[in-house]
Amino acid sequence: MRKIFLFLGLFLVLLFGCVGGSSKTNTTKNGSLVNSTYPNGTLGDSSYCISLPNGVNDSGTIELNTCQDASVLIAHICDQNTRLDTQITCPVGKICSGGECVNGSQSSSPDNRTTAISGSGCIDSDGGKFFEQAGEINFGSIRYADKCLGIYDLTEYFCENGNATSVTTNCGTGYRCESGACVLQEKTCVDSNANDQSLSGVTTQYGGGRALRTYSDICLGKESKKSYSCQNGTVQEADLKCPVGTFCNLGACVGVCLETDTAQNYGWKGSVQLGETNYTDYCLGDNKTLTEFYCTDQDTIESISADCSIGCYDGRCLNYNEVTCTTGGVGNGDAQLYRGTELLIQKNATCIDYRKARAYTCDSNIISEKIDRCSDSEICLDDSCQKIRSRGCYDLHQYNISQVIVTDENSITGTYFDRCVSDRVVSVYSCQSNRSFAQEVQCPIGQHCLNGACIVN
Repeated sequence: MRKIFLFLGLFLVLLFGCVGGSSKTNTTKNGSLVNSTYPNGTLGDSSYCISLPNGVNDSGTIELNTCQDASVLIAHICDQNTRLDTQITCPVGKICSGGECVNGSQSSSPDNRTTAISGSGCIDSDGGKFFEQAGEINFGSIRYADKCLGIYDLTEYFCENGNATSVTTNCGTGYRCESGACVLQEKTCVDSNANDQSLSGVTTQYGGGRALRTYSDICLGKESKKSYSCQNGTVQEADLKCPVGTFCNLGACVGVCLETDTAQNYGWKGSVQLGETNYTDYCLGDNKTLTEFYCTDQDTIESISADCSIGCYDGRCLNYNEVTCTTGGVGNGDAQLYRGTELLIQKNATCIDYRKARAYTCDSNIISEKIDRCSDSEICLDDSCQKIRSRGCYDLHQYNISQVIVTDENSITGTYFDRCVSDRVVSVYSCQSNRSFAQEVQCPIGQHCLNGACIVN
């Protein structure tokens, strides 16, 4: 009977001794043994199984998934507190590398996290748990590289008692995970308006690699605002009074728009001012158009163009009772507008073509335009319709009109327009004595003929 008990005892010693001799490590967190309760049991239980991302915690020891070969994964799973081992064939297009099925083919090299190398034991390239330095461990024929889980969490691999161990940690305030290491973030506090109170700013506080909270400047009535800014990497708030001449609008101290005339008053030369910016009403070069500046209800500056019916003078539209309109001058169709003895506007008659003339008259101190059409016995010459009295040839090129007119004693007998002979040649008419004369002219290089004139290509 004693021999039977000794045999059973020896069998149990050998059995548990073999299990204890396998490659297992204690589960650690931040270098300390974890004693908290787990979903599938506790470390104090005699037997339990906890699922991990790349294996299981089997009664206090880690069993990492491994590769049988390039296509078969040996996976460890938990089933009702009991560890089960199973063989899984990787899907088409994936290979087994570092205890997982990853993208690739059997002819490709494993990625840098799981490249298989020969050897035994555990070797750590960065010498331990150094979260701010990316490293890797060589464990037997497997290599594990530190890796990021998202943006702010790191899985750090290290050696402990000759075994491969890992811990997952948050990188902490001001850090983020990049390329298998926790790196310092440059920003901890950002103020969008750089503490410029004339702008409405948004200030953001960062922590743990995340935007924790944003603060927007707000108005405290019309004369003050609550302003947020960055000081020593943290958000600070202050109640500030807007400077003189400004008021608070949508979280910004903006200037009050001031103008010397009333709104859009075209008869008065005015100016507007907003802070350091100011504009004054002015006339355009035609002396008929006014550019008027004014303040809006939102205390911004706007402008509008206005047509002055009489004329524009010194940044305002003129009134009827301060100007005088006269006709005559160089030609019968000319008109002038005076302010006292100062000539404001001069309009001169001109020929539109050989049959039409543009003339100007006065109408209640306003210069009016009219178009005179010449009769059959008239021709437009010297800016007006004139009676044909003799045989002649008239070249209208001086009026920028490409025409030559031939007459007898009382009517027009011929009208000749410049015309294109070809793409590069134009036939130009002129007068010789009382006859028309045509001459072909070559267009300059880079020009071609269109509608009887040489134009740039």
